[in-house]
Amino acid sequence: MAEKANSTSAKPKAAAKDPKETTEQATFMDGMPGMEDAREQFDKFKNGMEEVAVFHKENVEAVVESANLASKSAKQLNEENIAFQREAFQGAVENVQSLFTATGFSEAIEAQSNFARESLNAYVNHWTQLGEKSVEASKEVMEPLNARVGAWWKSAEAFRT
Repeated sequence: MAEKANSTSAKPKAAAKDPKETTEQATFMDGMPGMEDAREQFDKFKNGMEEVAVFHKENVEAVVESANLASKSAKQLNEENIAFQREAFQGAVENVQSLFTATGFSEAIEAQSNFARESLNAYVNHWTQLGEKSVEASKEVMEPLNARVGAWWKSAEAFRT
């Protein structure tokens, strides 16, 4: 048993392959049947993998561009919403002040009715504009992604033919 253990531990470790050996082997194997076909197939595979890598890189770039556009659009919409809310709050403060300075109950009711009507109209207009801007922003955000889907479709059609 001791001899067996010594014989297995005495095995030399496999050395890393020298690139020159690989080249020499490739040169040696050139004359073998089917090598040219194998080399062609490998080159096609390699070129295909390079195309896939480029395609996916472009996909990632499109996603990043789309995310940046979405972020910019969300920031702009948020800023507009905050500005509207500030104006609405300021209008409410002014309305309360006008209610305290009203000389009679009917004057206070009229001021409150006018404020409510103006506030509702401003609110509806604001959210309508915000909705329209959101739709436009969504279209902008989707453009890079739609372009990548178009590129994929083109390559899929080329693959089918």
